[in-house]
Amino acid sequence: MLTDKLNLQGRGLKLLNFKEVNKGAVLYKFDLTIDSWCLTIKECQLIKTAETSFVSFPSRMYEVEGQKKFMNYVFMEKEKKAKLDHEVKLLIKEKFTDV
Repeated sequence: MLTDKLNLQGRGLKLLNFKEVNKGAVLYKFDLTIDSWCLTIKECQLIKTAETSFVSFPSRMYEVEGQKKFMNYVFMEKEKKAKLDHEVKLLIKEKFTDV
């Protein structure tokens, strides 16, 4: 389901170009706008594992000794990233229940 017009606003965040994926660990893809920073991060994903779910920033894949690894293009301090993950999940939960 592609929902270009889904603009979940609140807490100074917007999720644009929102797309439900449900492929492997990837539940959703979206662009994340943080109003107070005048910043949009394209190609974010909501990842769900057995233990947790989190926002994955854009990254590139590479291999080390045959193992796939990912390098994020965007980094945040651990505590701030945890808060951002929480806020994004709250926005998505307003529309979906599998977060």
